[in-house]
Amino acid sequence: MQAAPERKCPPPPAPCRVGGWRSSEQAMTGKPSWNSHRFNKGVHLTRHPRKRMAQRGLSPRLVQGLIEMGQVKDKDPEHWWIFRTFEGREDNQICPAVVSREALIVKTSMTHWEVHEA
Repeated sequence: MQAAPERKCPPPPAPCRVGGWRSSEQAMTGKPSWNSHRFNKGVHLTRHPRKRMAQRGLSPRLVQGLIEMGQVKDKDPEHWWIFRTFEGREDNQICPAVVSREALIVKTSMTHWEVHEA
């Protein structure tokens, strides 16, 4: 009887840096992508918003600037939209949806976003 081949586990993901990825579970346990001076919190970009950013031509630097200087609309105390119009873009407004807890977790990044009053 032959022994089953040894199965190797994949290495753990690398720490997140602007340009890297991480899952939402890792977002609160690891080093943030950057620190927000405005909100005095770390900011975590998970895999989903990075994918959307790439699809929509949004650089990490643009999203970082948006979080620091955009308008905030809150859905509730923890769930926010941060939005801003950028000159020269035809897909305005740009808006990451975030969860604000001990850190800001960017859930997704949207374009053509409009404010809707409840």
